[in-house]
Amino acid sequence: MVATLQYQRTPAPDERVGRYIGFSDEQTRSRPPLTDVHVQAETLVADARVFVSPPTLATRGFELRRAPTKATADDLADASRAAKVYYPEVETLVKTATGCEHVLVFDHTLRESGSKVGLNALGGPKTAAAPVNRVHCDYTEASGHRRVLDVLRFRWPEASEAELKVFVDDRRVAIVNVWRAVPGFGVIHRSPLAVCDPHTVCAKDRVVYTMVYPDRVGGNYALTPSAEHAWCYFPDMTETEALLFSVWDSGATEDSNATGDSNATEAPNSTLTPACVFHTAFHDPTTRSDVPARRSVEARGVAVWGKGTGGGKRARSVIETPSDAASRTKNTADRPIVFYDMPHSNNAARIRIWLALKGLPNGAVTTKAVAYDDLATRAYAAVNPMRKVPALIDARGGALFESSVCLDYLEDKFCGLGSGDGPKTFRPNTPEQRAHVAKLVRVHDLYIASPNSTQPGFAHTQGAMYLGPHEVRFFSNSHPTVCAGALVRILPFRLPLRPPRHVYQLLTTDPNVTMTVTPYTPTH
Repeated sequence: MVATLQYQRTPAPDERVGRYIGFSDEQTRSRPPLTDVHVQAETLVADARVFVSPPTLATRGFELRRAPTKATADDLADASRAAKVYYPEVETLVKTATGCEHVLVFDHTLRESGSKVGLNALGGPKTAAAPVNRVHCDYTEASGHRRVLDVLRFRWPEASEAELKVFVDDRRVAIVNVWRAVPGFGVIHRSPLAVCDPHTVCAKDRVVYTMVYPDRVGGNYALTPSAEHAWCYFPDMTETEALLFSVWDSGATEDSNATGDSNATEAPNSTLTPACVFHTAFHDPTTRSDVPARRSVEARGVAVWGKGTGGGKRARSVIETPSDAASRTKNTADRPIVFYDMPHSNNAARIRIWLALKGLPNGAVTTKAVAYDDLATRAYAAVNPMRKVPALIDARGGALFESSVCLDYLEDKFCGLGSGDGPKTFRPNTPEQRAHVAKLVRVHDLYIASPNSTQPGFAHTQGAMYLGPHEVRFFSNSHPTVCAGALVRILPFRLPLRPPRHVYQLLTTDPNVTMTVTPYTPTH
């Protein structure tokens, strides 16, 4: 779907971005100015439930898990009961998802769409705050580090500051959020949560956002708009599901373009980049007016790995970086992705064109040219038992075939990545557009390029695309750039073997599109 997301306006060099919380207007006016100007951006938000490769904490920094809970709404509204009933469930869930040794859940927030309470409810767990309709990540590099030390200091008050520092430096530590529907309030339809693929966020897009309270100063990251950002969400989340996402990780990567942190203890030009997932509530334009308000709960916990996993040893971040992706065959179970191509296959050309437009790093996908004789070999039958091209060996060694299946896999695997001239995602914006494309692909594959449409003895399904003496041109007065030149070539022999007229009608249900059949003379 296309939704409107609230980004941060790009600040001027001398602007300090943020807001005062808990101060009167008069007190705010007497303090150094903080600006907080949002800009709206029409953004494609994909349905993550249909991804061929589901996102995980290890690959995208977020993941949906089945997680039934014994906690009730009353439990979550009481801090002591939540800590006793719900927090142990969150600790087990995060530990299972990350493989860490310890999880320390330190707070949770209830939110309700339509709430008149501000974004940061100061009235305790019983007070439901409004959803945060602003793109943000909860912590900066510096504020996340401070939060981790605060949590550890509270849990182990006997430890000295030096001991806490040694403990953190020697271990990988991350802050993971767990977001879900409040039990008893049903499926989340209104104001769902969108998450941004961190691979698509550049350091220059981040803005340090300062939150000044009467007793402390906090900081998180806001985000300026970019067409490169790849967003998704999990529609209709139920009470038995939980969305986990990382908001800070000590397994940081270096980035020479990193934005300085005005609250940081390190130098302003620090090159530490936290592994954080930007997220926001948003209005789903397809939401019915009669659906109930969203009631959600978000718990936050510090995940701690074993001794020796931190301390600048380049602990692997929760989020796999693009450089990690290029070398993951050495460090994970991933294998090289292999694309089997044939120059004369128009279906293989779909993948060839996708790769050319995507501009993936060298080695991300290896292309192997296949000759006609190769199709008859036993070795190739293990790749594609239909003995056709295209075919693909995925990153887990599985064999895929049919061009639309291969393209769906590649789009999910490399969503948001690539440096080519094409878009970062090739999926259409709306369910209607995606359904129309799927229809065109199915009609082409089943009726136009089917073996039933080829000459006797011609073994390949692509015959209809090469041997036809006629071409069907699709023109549109309203969409000439989309429809003009789209060609489907039909065979000359025996009229009953051609795709029937109703197949053409399937392709031309748009009243603005007319179809004509014109003679075509082969050039060879």
